[in-house]
Amino acid sequence: TVNNELKQLRTVLSTAVRWEYIKENPTEDVKPIRLPKPAPPLLNQVTCCEVVLGLLGMDSHFVAIGLNTGMRLSEILAITWDDIAFRSRVIKVRSGDRFTPKSRRNREIPIPEFLLDVSALGPTVKPLAKFYITMTNPADNKHRSKKFFKGIEESGPSTFPIHDLRHTYGTTLAANGEDLVTIKALMGHSDIHTTMRYLHA
Repeated sequence: TVNNELKQLRTVLSTAVRWEYIKENPTEDVKPIRLPKPAPPLLNQVTCCEVVLGLLGMDSHFVAIGLNTGMRLSEILAITWDDIAFRSRVIKVRSGDRFTPKSRRNREIPIPEFLLDVSALGPTVKPLAKFYITMTNPADNKHRSKKFFKGIEESGPSTFPIHDLRHTYGTTLAANGEDLVTIKALMGHSDIHTTMRYLHA
């Protein structure tokens, strides 16, 4: 709480300096409280099944994509059919006119057989293109994410954070013995220290 309030106060005072209300920001030298970093959360199989079974159609596909690719919410909402190479079975996360990945680096993620089996991805699945794989304005992403969260609240566990899909993917890779360099590349981390959080698996 203290760190969050300090961060907000620093932002306010930095703006005041920029607008020339004050000469300097007195919080610049104030260091935040050092806190231990918790291990990334892991959704167990029961929770995953509850979520997938509680959702219908495109929302359950969204969960399947998140769990099996580790893509961020913004990345899933930004992919188009051109980003999916079915022959080589990879999803390409790349910058474009309307989207830039958080790490600003392009990457390719293998498409597991399971993801194809559940028909979450496939060239003949036209309805998916109307929901998540689109060429529409990125501003629509906010509407889609709200719709998804509403579905989670109504049908899934009330404490289900969407980012846990990504954490579960990374933790599962580490638990299966994948090396850190590969996990870093698949998840699009800019710093190997971020990837090291998954070593607890």
